[in-house]
Amino acid sequence: MRQLQRSTAALPNGVVILNAQREIVWFNRMAAQLLELRSTADLGLRIDNLLREPEFLRYLTRQDYSNPVVIRPTMGEDTYLSLQVVPYGEGQLLLLVSDVSRQMRLEAVRRDFVANASHELRSPLTVISGYLETLGQDPAVDPDLLGPIAEMRRQAERMTGIIRDLIELSRLEETDEVVGGAPIDVAALLSLLRKDVLARPVHPHEVRVRVESAAQLIGDESEIHSAFSNLVDNAAKYTPPEGSIEMRWWTDQGGGHLAVTDTGFGIPAEHIPRLTERFYRVDAGRSRATGGSGLGLAIVKHVLQRHGARLEVQSTLGEGSSFICHFPPERLAQPVAAGLSTETA
Repeated sequence: MRQLQRSTAALPNGVVILNAQREIVWFNRMAAQLLELRSTADLGLRIDNLLREPEFLRYLTRQDYSNPVVIRPTMGEDTYLSLQVVPYGEGQLLLLVSDVSRQMRLEAVRRDFVANASHELRSPLTVISGYLETLGQDPAVDPDLLGPIAEMRRQAERMTGIIRDLIELSRLEETDEVVGGAPIDVAALLSLLRKDVLARPVHPHEVRVRVESAAQLIGDESEIHSAFSNLVDNAAKYTPPEGSIEMRWWTDQGGGHLAVTDTGFGIPAEHIPRLTERFYRVDAGRSRATGGSGLGLAIVKHVLQRHGARLEVQSTLGEGSSFICHFPPERLAQPVAAGLSTETA
């Protein structure tokens, strides 16, 4: 213990040692400064009694310490702290604390710029698209120009889609607060998404829906629809016509789970950790050909975060991928009467 204390005392980040009951055993000088801890009074107190920010309390309750949580302590509106728990020893925990105020301010500036630019671009693009549509239907236009006009319309529609996704993503990024909502009929939603896929001019040969639980999902219906639609849209885009996709909903002790599985091209393992980054593409050429914006999975990630859920990606190159949304048990509701169904095409 003394060796650990000596090695962490001079670190530029805060370090708090907690016992199995989450009581403070020791902390370094930087932790005292960042968390306003007092060496004489706060030793032996539970950390969740001193740090009462809801985000941190949910982080401790989930016991999923793989990613840090960012909080805004009451000591200053412009202060942001990143907190991450690292288990060590026999039931003990290290709480790592760092000041990320500058990074958060830069991120806020970036978000504001993207949101404002997207709103400003939407109106002129609508005008351009309208004129291009009129030109494409005008019999007086030279037939040799119809091809370029059609291509311009396609690119304008793609840009409109990107701006729409940017505005949606900016809205989701405004707050990380967990949303409430009402029970959502997952079976009906998946059936609707299946019909959307089958209505495409080109779609996978087989589109299956497997509903193995009558449980409904509690959440914001428009956000959940957006997240599920993006996952299904990706699967349909990257699966060849002779392939298949499946949407499966099931529940267990861990909560509710929605898996969208395809028999597409698959994703190399090194790309999987970055898939939810905005504009990140595994194959830029193929994404442009299919009209992808590179924002769909970023939207999915933020929607799931707002519902206390997480995204898991499994993929085998050349065989296909599976995107699985894991929702906590408190997000489930049992309907008065419901039946299970399986649809195949």
